[in-house]
Amino acid sequence: MTLCNSHNKTCRFNVATKKNTMKINFKFITNYCISEILNIFVKRQNNYWLFSSSFAKKFNYNSKYLFLYILENNPEITAKFVINDDELRAQLAEKYGDYFIETKSINGIIEALKASTWVISSGFPILMLFSSFKRTVINVWHGVPLKNIGLCENNISSIKKAYIRIYHARNNTLFSSPSSKLTDIFSKSLGIKKEKIQILGQPRNDMLFKNIDFGKWLKQNQISFPEYEKIIFYAPTFREGKEIKLFPFPDFDQVELDKWLKDNQYIIIIRLHQSDKTDISTYLGSKRIFLFNEKVIDDIMEILSCFDLLITDYSSIYIDYLLMNKPVVFLPYDYNEYISDRGFLFDYNKFTPGPKPTNFIEFKSEVTQLLQDKTYFFSERNKTNNFFNEVGDGSCKRIVDFVSK
Repeated sequence: MTLCNSHNKTCRFNVATKKNTMKINFKFITNYCISEILNIFVKRQNNYWLFSSSFAKKFNYNSKYLFLYILENNPEITAKFVINDDELRAQLAEKYGDYFIETKSINGIIEALKASTWVISSGFPILMLFSSFKRTVINVWHGVPLKNIGLCENNISSIKKAYIRIYHARNNTLFSSPSSKLTDIFSKSLGIKKEKIQILGQPRNDMLFKNIDFGKWLKQNQISFPEYEKIIFYAPTFREGKEIKLFPFPDFDQVELDKWLKDNQYIIIIRLHQSDKTDISTYLGSKRIFLFNEKVIDDIMEILSCFDLLITDYSSIYIDYLLMNKPVVFLPYDYNEYISDRGFLFDYNKFTPGPKPTNFIEFKSEVTQLLQDKTYFFSERNKTNNFFNEVGDGSCKRIVDFVSK
């Protein structure tokens, strides 16, 4: 009897799941068809810019910073941001004002279609085959690629390949890049014609050139640090299905790490990927190691300029960080495995301007030298920065001016 009941419950669950999936697919197909038809007839409004990021689910990446810049500096432009998370949209409206819409309803879709310009970072505000019909679509992307992306990925699925070729290749009117050296890479990875790629920069990098009062920020967020001289930011790359080894040294000693941090008055801030489930509680027992996840700060770019040194492995955040020519330490402990799984667009060792310590003693020595000697790896960082970042500050204004002309 128990087995029958269990079987019946499983059957009912499977039937309900199939029905829900069918409802979702039907709704998606219906909204898609309606959007394509309305896209033909809805009249575009000049100087109406619509922004979206992370498939209209989040307020992040380069779209966010260009949007905020326009709100502050270009009153002649009507700017709206698509957020399909009701709770987040309400929070943002309370903080910034009535500048946020959804595209889940027919009214929301019509509102989005009125915009003469769409600005995207990752995904479109509405998924349509003809998104750029009588509309300018500006792709400001979400970072400089170090690892293989898009059509260059090692194990790309046929569905993702089709999406990139159909939507990105067809619907990008303008693609903003920080360097001409990346034109071939972006074109090959995303299927975008080279003439559509302009060297206008990344809006989020404008934050690196602003004066941030870090002490004030800490007080506002009720964060208390012990007395410190230098702040180290540690941003490891997410590994699908694998835990991260934060200090991957055979001679690593937690007690010695704590002593070293205290003696030198260093603070380490760790930022894991939002999907990373690595247990780092052992390290957080230290009074000088802190976790800055999304609950602490949604976008680390807002305070990235406050850190004195960066530790990473394969994260392209170091490319943004190079704009300030501050020191970087690289810990590629699983390089051979990672290059096999994901692969790189560039020669990793050639384009990572910083020491790569393989034991704990070496790690401490390299960090200390980088923080005390400004000339250590200075020229290497400068050379790499000039390759990846031909333009730096003023990206928001540069994009607005280019599009306006």
